[in-house]
Amino acid sequence: MGNPGSVSFPETGAFLIPYVIFLIGGGLPVFFLEVALGQYTSQGGITCWEKLCPIFSGIGCASVIIVSLLNVYYIVILAWGLYYLIQTFQAELPWARCGHKWNTPNCIEDKLRKNLSLCITCNGSNHTSPVTEFWE
Repeated sequence: MGNPGSVSFPETGAFLIPYVIFLIGGGLPVFFLEVALGQYTSQGGITCWEKLCPIFSGIGCASVIIVSLLNVYYIVILAWGLYYLIQTFQAELPWARCGHKWNTPNCIEDKLRKNLSLCITCNGSNHTSPVTEFWE
């Protein structure tokens, strides 16, 4: 696996098709429900439920708590993307060579993998590329 960009993901459709169906069938109607309730009651997302039906007053607080917890989860994914984006602007990509602190002794650079006669320490054991070790 020398080039991560050449890897195909045949199972992507197995995720995207149900995601789009549930987004259109569930996500958009709930979004429009909240927007309509806010317009109808002239209240925010927390207090509109209490004005509509007092027994539902906890729905607004619960939705804010759930969104806050999901934001903690999603900010980690965004931080990963930002970290890898910043790493790509270096003069030499960190996953191009072995010798970093995350590399194992089994790490062999691509030029040595292609011509094992150049590799003195290769003894037929299971070697990995620096790309694989960086991304895993």
